[in-house]
Amino acid sequence: MAGDFYWSPSETDLSVALVLEPDLAAGPAMDLLFVAMVAFGDSVGALAPPEVGITYQWPQTLLANGARVGNVMLRLSPDTGADGAPEWMVIGLQAEISPPSGMPDPGLYIDRTSLWDEGCGELNRTDLLESFTRHLKTWLHRWELDGIRPIRDAWLARFSKPGETVKYESGDELRAGTFLGLDDDGNMLLKTGD
Repeated sequence: MAGDFYWSPSETDLSVALVLEPDLAAGPAMDLLFVAMVAFGDSVGALAPPEVGITYQWPQTLLANGARVGNVMLRLSPDTGADGAPEWMVIGLQAEISPPSGMPDPGLYIDRTSLWDEGCGELNRTDLLESFTRHLKTWLHRWELDGIRPIRDAWLARFSKPGETVKYESGDELRAGTFLGLDDDGNMLLKTGD
């Protein structure tokens, strides 16, 4: 799978994009969303103090000590080749390293944070970028060799609310259910009232 890696020069956040020419169908390509999240969790874990807990919220939110610190995005080309693979796909990741200028004092917004607010004052963008790319390459290699199962297990180990009620959109309707895990394809399994 050919690709290019881009990053922002900003020092206050990690903003990266991996642009790929996938050679697989859209379903398996969606696995890369989980790969990027697991790589981010490991990259911060390698650099941050032990009291900084990185967890995930379905489907693509990154949390630091329970507050949103970033997110991962995936976009697929609407056009596919003869093999059914999208012509291109982009995996993007954005995470707050330090509060943007003009941001109120830490703790004012309890649902948002930065790595600096959570005790990573020595962490800089270059170190985090290097760590993220190393872990991303490792997890991509593992995914190519072993499939989604080890990535899914690593993602579930950092999921923020196992066994708790999660909300999700289904069409135009907001629904809720008890999170049970992920299936073999990485789809969310929920127990609902019906």
